[in-house]
Amino acid sequence: TRSATQRIIRETLDAMALGGLYDHVGGGFHRYATDAQWRIPHFEKMLYDNGQLAALYAEAFARSREPQDAFVLRGVLEWTLRDMTSDEGLFFSAIDAEVNHREGQNYLWTRDQLVATLGPDDGAWAADVFGVDLGPNFTDPHHPEDGPKNVLFLRARPDELARELGVDLDAFYERLVTITARLREARN
Repeated sequence: TRSATQRIIRETLDAMALGGLYDHVGGGFHRYATDAQWRIPHFEKMLYDNGQLAALYAEAFARSREPQDAFVLRGVLEWTLRDMTSDEGLFFSAIDAEVNHREGQNYLWTRDQLVATLGPDDGAWAADVFGVDLGPNFTDPHHPEDGPKNVLFLRARPDELARELGVDLDAFYERLVTITARLREARN
């Protein structure tokens, strides 16, 4: 039925947006997930995937007016303009999965790194909201000696997190944007 289809679409959009498939720090989507929860991506990012996903989230927002859809769409478009567009206005096609011969190195965090980057209060907030406090979720299979780290994911929908934290949704998004901008600066 149509309502069952709409529920499946909503659950899929949420799973992609909340999990590690979406780059919560830099925007844009990784190519695919390597686990059933969609938290651990193959860290490569492809322009063509993101173009299709931008169109999908734009249509979803037009139909539902779901703030999360608009937030994700904005993140994909900002990432495209910032990281996938040359000075001449041309588009790059992909970002490699490896950095310094390490799978996803720029996308992995520890609680200590979050606190060092953001300070104790914002670092603790980020570790909670991004599931870091639940324990590490990634070890590079080619370099296990690097130790376990975290792919960031939202541990619940933003509206649920805002309610849990006792703030309105706009205040939650405002803090999220500020924190991810600082993390992006550190990552860069």
